[in-house]
Amino acid sequence: YAAPYRPHPHAHAALHMHDRDRERERERDRERDRDRMRERDERERRERDRRDDVSLLFEERERERDRERSRSIKPERIREKSYRRERSRSRSRRHKSRSRSPRPRERSRDRDRERSVKPKKDKDKEEDK
Repeated sequence: YAAPYRPHPHAHAALHMHDRDRERERERDRERDRDRMRERDERERRERDRRDDVSLLFEERERERDRERSRSIKPERIREKSYRRERSRSRSRRHKSRSRSPRPRERSRDRDRERSVKPKKDKDKEEDK
């Protein structure tokens, strides 16, 4: 160790405690994963048992047919459309009316403002005289 980083002689006990805590947490995680796996297996087993029922088997077959139908729709096109929708939504309501041309024509509001300002200036000049 370089001088400034030399650990305190009693530091190792705390480090070991930290390791022990970490080990305990790891064990807890392992147990939780085990429980989750067990629950999932039980759920799957229950579903399998339920599927043995003939009417449910028929429903499952129908579901498969629906899935096949939905698969026939091309996912690329769907993705493309959703992307286009996102793009159109990204422009805020305020900016939608503005044209995308490099130099948009003068907006009517600005023109009105200029028109309203000029006569006022003239009046001011007349008052000054």
